[in-house]
Amino acid sequence: MMSQTKVLLEHLNSGSLKNDEEYCWYYFCAISLLAYRDPDKCEKYWDRLGYKSYFYDQSGAQCYVLENDEHIVVAFRGTEAKELSDIKADMSFIKTWHRGPGKVHRGFMVEVWKLADHLTPHIFQTEKQVYVTGHSLGGAMATLYGTLCKPKNIPILYTYGSPRVGDNEYYRKFNLPHTRVKNNNDAVTALPPALIGFRHVGNIVYINHYGNIRYLTAWQRIKDMFRGHIAAIKSLQFFDGIRDHSIDKYCFALHKNWEEKK
Repeated sequence: MMSQTKVLLEHLNSGSLKNDEEYCWYYFCAISLLAYRDPDKCEKYWDRLGYKSYFYDQSGAQCYVLENDEHIVVAFRGTEAKELSDIKADMSFIKTWHRGPGKVHRGFMVEVWKLADHLTPHIFQTEKQVYVTGHSLGGAMATLYGTLCKPKNIPILYTYGSPRVGDNEYYRKFNLPHTRVKNNNDAVTALPPALIGFRHVGNIVYINHYGNIRYLTAWQRIKDMFRGHIAAIKSLQFFDGIRDHSIDKYCFALHKNWEEKK
């Protein structure tokens, strides 16, 4: 698996963020994968991509700021089992006010506030294009930070396996460019439940059971959901929703999609 990951990351600097949508899906997914690593483990990748990097860790909330002459990337780290603050953030379904319309998930918002002041000197009123990304909890934080940060140009969001972050009013007023990628039966994307008033935002990119990007009707997606569950049971893998949440599965599927589109 490590050799596959190495090959995947070595392709990072071979496309364009300006006019290649499929490359952007893969690129920011790989950035989100690297965000799980400590600075000494991924510094060589930031250097290869031409980024000056900054790492922030505040009471368990973590992110990278990556900057070059043209743009800035804010990459939030997702849930880590060893971080109690991550677990508490994921499990809190209480809504709270924020600096925008509607109410949002309190636990996710608290994690963003831990980092916001440290990010302001990089982001506020910058003329560079700002991209915000993350996987899992990192995706939720990226979504909320996108509505909070104030660069001169509208920030662009790419999130992977993100839970829902806001209520119906937040959903109705959300107007940022946001690509939200979901992999088949990823269980985290079903949280917090829609029944208690949470909604997804952004434009969904769906990865089907076979690892391909498909634009499906609701009925086709239900069939694909069962296809994934049945295949997992046949393989004696009974936690399909957890397996599909893996950032590695997202990366490999999006890398394959981009390679096929080139």
